[in-house]
Parts: sequence; C-alpha cells; structure tokens
Amino acid sequence: MKFKYLPMLSLVLLLGACGTTTNSSSSSSVESDGVSSSTTSTSTSSSSESDELTMLKAQYGQFSISGDATLSSDNKTYVINVGASKKEIVISGYSEYKFIIKNGDNLADFKGVKITLSNACLASTSGTVIEYQLSKKNVSIISSKGTTNYIINTGSGEDDNGVLSSNHVELDVKNNSTLNLKTYTGHCIDAEEEIRVYGKGTVSAYAGHDAFHGKYFYSNNQEEAEEDYEDLSGTVKVTYALSQAFDCSSNKAKGAIELTSGSFVISNCESVFKTDKTLTIASGVTVTATNISSDPVVRGENSTGVTITNNGTFTVNGTAYSKTSV
Repeated sequence: MKFKYLPMLSLVLLLGACGTTTNSSSSSSVESDGVSSSTTSTSTSSSSESDELTMLKAQYGQFSISGDATLSSDNKTYVINVGASKKEIVISGYSEYKFIIKNGDNLADFKGVKITLSNACLASTSGTVIEYQLSKKNVSIISSKGTTNYIINTGSGEDDNGVLSSNHVELDVKNNSTLNLKTYTGHCIDAEEEIRVYGKGTVSAYAGHDAFHGKYFYSNNQEEAEEDYEDLSGTVKVTYALSQAFDCSSNKAKGAIELTSGSFVISNCESVFKTDKTLTIASGVTVTATNISSDPVVRGENSTGVTITNNGTFTVNGTAYSKTSV
C-alpha cells in the first residue's frame, strides 16, 4: 500500500564545486559527504527547489545522449525500445527529460537496457525520472569510472520516484565514481522485483519515502551480473529516508535483503531494514546506522517473522545489533 506524504520542504544540495546555498528560514539539516539538505518553511520551498536544479544545471552543463533513444513529439520524454540485443545508452550533462523503456515492437524475446551516466544529472520536477515498464529483463544504471552522477526528483507526488521498474534494477558504480539518488517524496529506487548493487564506487541516497524499495535487495547477484560487473566493494549510503532505508516487504513472505559484500552507512531514517522473510549480513560486511528514529530497527511485514543472520558488523546508534529474529 502506498501512502501520501506531505511534500519535502526545501532540500538544498551543497556541491563542493558550486559553493553553499542557504535559506534564512532553515529549521533543520542533514549532511553527508559533499551534500547538505535543509528543511525550510513552505514559503521558500519552490524557490529552493528551483535553486537546487539551477545549481546542478550550471555544474553539469549541456545534455548529450548517444544510443537508440527517440525524443517524443512533446520534447519531454526519451523513449527507449528494447531489442533482440541489449540497448546501451550513454548520457552526460544536465537533463530534465524523462526516460521510458518499453517494448514498442512487442517482441516475444528481448534484452534489457543499460544506461551509462558519465558526469550526468537526470532531474525531474514531476513524474519518475527513469521508468522501466517491462516485467522481464532489467534496466542497468552504470556510474562510469571517475564520474559523479545524479538522479534527482523534486516532485511532490507519491509517485515522483528516481527509478521505477516493473522488474529488476541494477546499479553498477565503477571505481572512484559516485551515484547520488535524491527524491523529495518518492522512492529513490522502486523495483517490483530485485535491486542489485555492484562496483567499487559509492551510492548515496536521500529519500522522501524509502531509499531502496523492492521485493529483494542484493549487494551482488553474480548469477545475474554482466561480465564486467564487480562485486560490491564500495559503499552504499543512505543519508536520510522519511521511512525505511531498505524496504523489501511484499506481504507475500518472499521479501529478502542479502548483504554479501560492501559497506553500508545509514542515518536519519525511521527504520533501517523492512522485509518479509530474511535479512542476511555476510562476514566482512559492515552496517553502521545512526540517528534511527524508531524501534524496531529491523521490521517484519509478515506474520511468520524475519530471520536475521548476521556474520558481519551491524551497529545501531553505537551499539551492536544482536537480534536473530523479529
């Protein structure tokens, strides 16, 4: 079930290359590496949202796209039709286009789509930024080596997500790259099935609802990975989430979260994990959670409860988390 939330008020990014944006009416702020966001009064909300996008537009510059993508007649949406081979799209610069992936040729068999971001900022003020409309295959979003990329949605509706998929979403953050995900009211990533994260870089999420919302979350799933994907050895950060950092609850006792590699740094959210069935933290994985506003930190959605297998390091507000079920 989806709930409507009041619009997030004036969230302002502090980008090292662009200086600091401030609001005299700021009442609270959340900060992370290179990013700060402030909550302000409603009267300054629209101008602050505009300021944020204006700042990003100035930083990222002219939009460029290569690959088989068609601009709609209203000049607002790029349509990517799947094909017999995997479509590869490369984007750089600043965009306020939407990107919709569909099976326009009604192919019985097709491959997914790979979108590579190379110093790109994909922004939306209303409606999901990237939408994968198919129940087979997946959309892969690549943050190319040594780049910083954004998917940001400043819309105020419950469906104003960063990425929405009717099947799987893959994130591959290459070495020394950062993929920033930000929404004011929606999920950063909303997948009907799996969310998979790979690579040596950093994913940083700031969410007006859940940061990662799907049926399953994996840091790696090498059975499904592309040949050039590497196990996650980088970091997944959630600097703020109005609800859960990771929500894998489908009400069908199937939801699972498996963290088999990488580091996870979570702060300023209601709960860290919400799942139907299992939470697994493998040996060598660290999960550090601070400023978590509610208990339980791990929430179950199904009457059968959640089994927790923790062979790594999981601390909440400075204390080791020791529960084996909820």
